[in-house]
Amino acid sequence: MRQALRNFLQSEKGRLLIRWSAYTGLAFLSVWLITWFLRPYYAIGINETDSLSGHVYLIMKQQKPERGDLIVFRAPNTVKYYPPGHIFTKIAVGMPGDVVEFRGREVFINGKSFGYAKTHSQKGHPLNLGPTGVIPAGHYFAWTHSKHSYDSRYADIGWVTPDRLEGKAIELF
Repeated sequence: MRQALRNFLQSEKGRLLIRWSAYTGLAFLSVWLITWFLRPYYAIGINETDSLSGHVYLIMKQQKPERGDLIVFRAPNTVKYYPPGHIFTKIAVGMPGDVVEFRGREVFINGKSFGYAKTHSQKGHPLNLGPTGVIPAGHYFAWTHSKHSYDSRYADIGWVTPDRLEGKAIELF
């Protein structure tokens, strides 16, 4: 049996198998090392809801968003409907210095309407309105087009604070 294995490994097919195995192992090792080194700067995010068009995102950590950028942030520890630290991806529509106000349940940022805040979640839980006034330095108003989006329109999420901001995101697919 050993002789047969030795003969196979010395044959053209055996050498091809050894070469293919070495290249495959090297490729996996390379991907693992690149991922390990880039982990502090980049990550892959998955969107599990229909609040945004994409489902897979490249997260660029430690990057300050600009208006209209996709931002990634952790839920506050007080959030009711997700585990503490849950990761959200939304659109940064309110920037530091912008003015947020509600007229009834309709939210406005610098006088422009960004839809309505629902009174209750899809499961019937009451939803309180989010913060109003001037957005402080380093804070953001996160939002999506979906009327069911759980975002800064609601007190549970509020403004995205600097300690919860993970970075910007780019839709991959």
